[in-house]
Amino acid sequence: MFREFFCYTHYPIRFNRVLRKIYVFRHNGNGGVLDLNWDKAYWFVGKSKFGGGYIYDLRCHSLSVDGVIDFTFAVGGAFDSQAEVLQHWEMIRRYMEGSPAELPFPPLVLVLSTEPTWRNCITLQVGGASGHSPFFMLLTLPWAFFRWISQNTCRRPRWPDEVEAECQIPTDDPYRLPEPASSGEVIGLDEVAEAALFEYRERAEAAALAYEAAYSKQI
Repeated sequence: MFREFFCYTHYPIRFNRVLRKIYVFRHNGNGGVLDLNWDKAYWFVGKSKFGGGYIYDLRCHSLSVDGVIDFTFAVGGAFDSQAEVLQHWEMIRRYMEGSPAELPFPPLVLVLSTEPTWRNCITLQVGGASGHSPFFMLLTLPWAFFRWISQNTCRRPRWPDEVEAECQIPTDDPYRLPEPASSGEVIGLDEVAEAALFEYRERAEAAALAYEAAYSKQI
């Protein structure tokens, strides 16, 4: 009950490329945000049992001065293969260690909305069943209803003033993007740019799969 209801609509993570810092939201109030140095973060591919197989995600350990793990968090969603996690990781790594310009095609398009609307709950729940039969996708609608209920019992996360001050984005920043009102909506891309984005994602996934086959060990 208290993992999904009466908590927070989402738990955001901020990457500050200029200060080389990561901010991990845990709760509102004092001590609610983990402030982590990018160069001291320990990243790895996480693995969890799911149904009859496994899912993977990008995880990070926060280490104490003695090298002891004091907090662990995940970034982004779960994937079906380690290759997709590597693709996700490479985007973040290039962004933090270089600049958005170093990405072959900036995949920084926002397509998810954090607004707890009925439409967003349906999009996220049914979209998660894509690839299955339409009948199976319809069976997920009750979960969308419970997602909507739980989201509307939750509070919005609020960054402390000091974090907001450190993460001010210039109004003329060419990479500044608004959050869409509805999940699945693409803002600021014409048809040519959108086609280039999907082409980039296909090439990136193929490269990640090739890397996984050559170097990565399934665990």
